[in-house]
Amino acid sequence: MYKLIWAVIIFSLIVVYTGCTRNSTGPQSPVLELTAERVESIEVALALKATAGSALGDFEIRRDGIGLFSINAARAETTIVDTTVLPARQYVYQASRRAGGTNQTSNMLTVTTMDTTSHNYRWDIQTIGVFQSSLSDVWGSSSADVYAVGRIGRSDSIDYNAIHFDGQTWTPFYILFTSNPVTIGPPQLFGLYGFSKDDIWAVGVGGIVAHWDGMKWTTICLGIGDNCSSLLSRGEQLTAIWGTSSKDLFAVGDKGVIVHYDGQKWTKMESGTDLTFYDVWGSSSKDVYAVAMDFFSARWVVVHYDGSLWQPVAVDPTPLNRPGGVWGIAKNNLYIASDFVFRFDGAQWKRLRVPNTLYNMGGVEGSAANDIFVVGSFGVVLHWNGAAWRRYDELLKPEGGRLLRRIWMNENGQEVFIVGSGQIEGVILHGHKL
Repeated sequence: MYKLIWAVIIFSLIVVYTGCTRNSTGPQSPVLELTAERVESIEVALALKATAGSALGDFEIRRDGIGLFSINAARAETTIVDTTVLPARQYVYQASRRAGGTNQTSNMLTVTTMDTTSHNYRWDIQTIGVFQSSLSDVWGSSSADVYAVGRIGRSDSIDYNAIHFDGQTWTPFYILFTSNPVTIGPPQLFGLYGFSKDDIWAVGVGGIVAHWDGMKWTTICLGIGDNCSSLLSRGEQLTAIWGTSSKDLFAVGDKGVIVHYDGQKWTKMESGTDLTFYDVWGSSSKDVYAVAMDFFSARWVVVHYDGSLWQPVAVDPTPLNRPGGVWGIAKNNLYIASDFVFRFDGAQWKRLRVPNTLYNMGGVEGSAANDIFVVGSFGVVLHWNGAAWRRYDELLKPEGGRLLRRIWMNENGQEVFIVGSGQIEGVILHGHKL
């Protein structure tokens, strides 16, 4: 009797121990991992990875239970782009493959596509300055605190080089190279970028760099001349500036110049080109793009910085001669505007079909993937709402009297500011979303 009882007890302990051992590992991770790299209004980019590191081989992507893609991949991970989605819809994706005689499935991935934004804007158009006035760049901390730089001509005195909008009125003012008292007149400024209302940077002719700290503008000169550092020993001008913070700034200019600021000093970088850079933008300090062009030869180049080197990027072999702009949302969603509009989706550059066959473009910026503006010659303004482009023909000046250069939008995309030049004056377009 006692032997029987002990046998039952031992058997029970073995069962309990075995069960605990089997359950202690918990749920097994899926062999296939499916994630969303990018979700837009009419496009979803999916990343599929074999967690064991083996090649994916033959696999299928299903959406809402229906087969969508059947693909063979020799790598352990790949990206698949679904261009058949609709705005503001929810979709469920899952990948599967047959390997080693068993069916393997990924996690179920639920995504909701972005809705479209409105094309409807009310436009206020204002001209600034007199003969040969023009505005080159614009940036704001809010729609009631917007700056623009350029040349604002005066008939009675020295030209202004900057202007500020307080939500009601545009007021021109001077930013002077204060380290050189013998300099006559303010330097012309071309590029503008900021991080807050108390932290704004501008760059311009002769390697001038200006900084607003909320109380005053201070300036330094990286070029040649009195009280200049001679870092730009050929007298290069700076045309654009971008950064992640005031301790990580990139400025670009003519003769292939790129300089970097680390919060303490400016350093010249090797760009690999002698063309004039017109714009710079990055998703991080290790993912920066700059666009350079030559108007007369139609040569152009896009260079990319990976945190170590600047290297050329293959975009399109077509000759271009329109100064280009570059802007993006993330490292896998980047735009260049010049004679054409190009987009980088993380894998390749593609030329976009936009409603514009007569006008060159040069400025691009937005507030989100479904809210992007492109501007250029003859007053052309294009808007992408996530699913379609619109051209605002009411803003066109086909007689050649308007060149739009740069854009700034507030965070929610409700207001947009576009600057450039008319036949004799600077031009500001202020759009209000209806």
